[in-house]
Amino acid sequence: MALGIGGIEAWASLHRESAGAAHASSVLNVRRIAAASRELGIHTLTLYALPPRLWDHSPARLTEALAAWTAWLRAEATALRAGGTRLTVIGRRDRLPSRLHATIRRAEVLTAPGRRARLRLAIDYSARRAFERARSLLERGGPGCTFDEALAQAIHDVEPTRPVDLVVLTGGEEEPDDALFWEFAYAPVVRTGTLWPDFDPATLRAILGRTLASDTPSVRGRDPAPLAMGAPAP
Repeated sequence: MALGIGGIEAWASLHRESAGAAHASSVLNVRRIAAASRELGIHTLTLYALPPRLWDHSPARLTEALAAWTAWLRAEATALRAGGTRLTVIGRRDRLPSRLHATIRRAEVLTAPGRRARLRLAIDYSARRAFERARSLLERGGPGCTFDEALAQAIHDVEPTRPVDLVVLTGGEEEPDDALFWEFAYAPVVRTGTLWPDFDPATLRAILGRTLASDTPSVRGRDPAPLAMGAPAP
């Protein structure tokens, strides 16, 4: 399952909070949603946390977002390990601050023994760029390298994962981000107007229940999202 984190700016405006406070609330919400997903039987949860377009905004805004996720990774790595969750961060890393880069590596090493669940954070992740890099790796790797292995290497993932079987976009986002074009080709999509900091386990359970009960999922009165061509992965 994949979750697109959206509506952070709208949340800040609605609650008259700073961008920094909004990002802090955003990362704190990851804990309860990750825990709820485990309880609901979701083995692999991918969170699209910081899209590449964020790097086009002001340096101050980018710094606040990166600082919030750095602090979260430092604080949560031990708890994730204790809960049996393996954390990986996918996406490019050459634009990340050295402190965040080191924090990611520490968290990945610390949680590596986790087998109960997987949590993947997509940071500066472009599916198109990953696709192009995987193709380049395949051309250099020869016949012994599969596409899944090349793609995992391209996005710094520890091992190939099964295709995403459900995409949930929070915050009223209508258009897929570049990070999601691959997932949109295979998975049903649910859009909800709930802003990410307010997205709670009850909403997640409702989405899963409606998706299982219907071939055309919708949430809170929004128009049903069209299913992509092809059936979702089993």
